[in-house]
Amino acid sequence: YQRRVRDPVRKLNINNMRTFKLSDKNVIPGIGFGTGTALYKKDASDPVSMALQVGFKHIDTAQMYNNEKSVGAALASAAKPRSDFFITTKIGVDATKPHETFAQQLSDLGLQFVDLYLIHTPTSKTSGTLADLWKSFSEIKKKGLAKSIGVSNFRISDLKQILDASEDKPVVNQIEFHPYVFNRTKPLLEFCQSNGITVTAYSPLAPITHFVGGPLDPVLEKISSERQLTPAQVLIGWVIAKGVVPITTSSKKSRMEEMLQANEVNLTADEVKEIDEASANYHQRIFWKELLD
Repeated sequence: YQRRVRDPVRKLNINNMRTFKLSDKNVIPGIGFGTGTALYKKDASDPVSMALQVGFKHIDTAQMYNNEKSVGAALASAAKPRSDFFITTKIGVDATKPHETFAQQLSDLGLQFVDLYLIHTPTSKTSGTLADLWKSFSEIKKKGLAKSIGVSNFRISDLKQILDASEDKPVVNQIEFHPYVFNRTKPLLEFCQSNGITVTAYSPLAPITHFVGGPLDPVLEKISSERQLTPAQVLIGWVIAKGVVPITTSSKKSRMEEMLQANEVNLTADEVKEIDEASANYHQRIFWKELLD
């Protein structure tokens, strides 16, 4: 997207990192750097290294992205203690051998454990049921190989299949989340939050990266001008206001800093309502349309 430049855009404190407490008592950074979309099947080592240098702590990858080795290379070259990182990865569409698959993912990442391990999609091929796959995830957690476990792109019906499958509940559901999917996603968001499942958001900037010209444009322009923020920072602030953790990406240092600074944005209730109302009757989704629409 083209960032509209204003003078001045307010500088925010990137050292004041917001965090969210998961229902298993672990803590997740309040914003993450994703290695899908623009970095899909690409060498992610340079962008991830730059993200870590800028101040991102949460790096989100996946078997499906085919870049875990390059993410691991960036982590290895960062010269920072493991405790400085929060690493999320996901099992792919073939989940028939979860323990073997996860061992390979750990090897590719060069890690002894990940902070969060997700089932990428409820349509993943399994050797049994979703509940059976979830039991394998619970076993991986019990071994200390994943500190937290969760899911991605799960609907309410999918979540109900695994909530009682083991004593470990999913602590995260990562979904596409932005104002243009909010109305249809609201029941899922409420279900997750009422069951102690933190929602994390991929594609939070979709209104300005994929759907330019939509009804939200003038509202974002107005709020960003009044608050000395960029439209992207306003969108990140909206996601956070919904109690959701944004996952974003870029290959440019300036934009990484812009996103990281947005972690501190606190929109007013009126600003959030204005965004909600402007986008209420305009539904646009990028990914998993057949599954989620």
